Amino acid sequence: MAISIGNVNMTALIDGVITMARDLSSQHELNKQEGPGSWTHDDGWGIAYLHEGKWHITRSTTTIYDDPSVNELRAKKAEIAIIHVRKKMGSEKAIHNTHPFFHERAKRKPVMFCHNGFIDEEIMHDEMYRPVGKTDSEKLFFSLLSDLKRDNLVKAIRKNFKRYEKLTGTNIILATEDQSVIAIRKNKFPQYYKMQLAQTEDTIIISSEALQNMPYVTWQPLEQGDVIQIKNKKLKLKIHAKKLPESKSVQKAAQHIYNSPPLEVQT
Repeated sequence: MAISIGNVNMTALIDGVITMARDLSSQHELNKQEGPGSWTHDDGWGIAYLHEGKWHITRSTTTIYDDPSVNELRAKKAEIAIIHVRKKMGSEKAIHNTHPFFHERAKRKPVMFCHNGFIDEEIMHDEMYRPVGKTDSEKLFFSLLSDLKRDNLVKAIRKNFKRYEKLTGTNIILATEDQSVIAIRKNKFPQYYKMQLAQTEDTIIISSEALQNMPYVTWQPLEQGDVIQIKNKKLKLKIHAKKLPESKSVQKAAQHIYNSPPLEVQT
């Protein structure tokens, strides 16, 4: 998955993510034995992009590098673009299980969400949120939105991530028109779940892997436990680098939280 903010080059972003979906960008723990190209993400794709204050979302269950419809998006203008390619785990290939997920909030700006990872345990959220699909990712999205009503952004994400023990890893992209947040949980596969940051004068890109078709930018690896906040319009970036402790089970505490009255969202 990847997010680009500022002067978005949609064609370059799409091409870079296609190479990543083919598993040709890097070597990591999950392709080390059989080699690059053995850990493809071929269970669908989605793009959410913002242009002139309006979000546009396209999702498909076709493999992105076999889907000619992705070419229709290459010429689109955008101030923010989020791309996700899916490798299904625990739920079927279906549009309602395909990222990015989004939520319309009354009197608030829509929120977009992508997730890389798999959480194999119960994920709780406020009852007001109604998942459409069957993924852990959509439930995690709603769980994070629930927690954002009670804590500041960084604290809410850290507390939420600590709640899960049965997982491979969890990286997220959470974005509104005004602000984007990327977070990397402590995980079992640090090479695979290491995200990369690139900055120019007019663009910020954060991607699951360095995009090989962009030799003109310098990629900086992000670390486990990092939470990155971006003020989209000002291209102002802050990395909260506090390391996350080992996860602990706090399901009882979470159950108490989600039975409490909702508070005001802080974003």
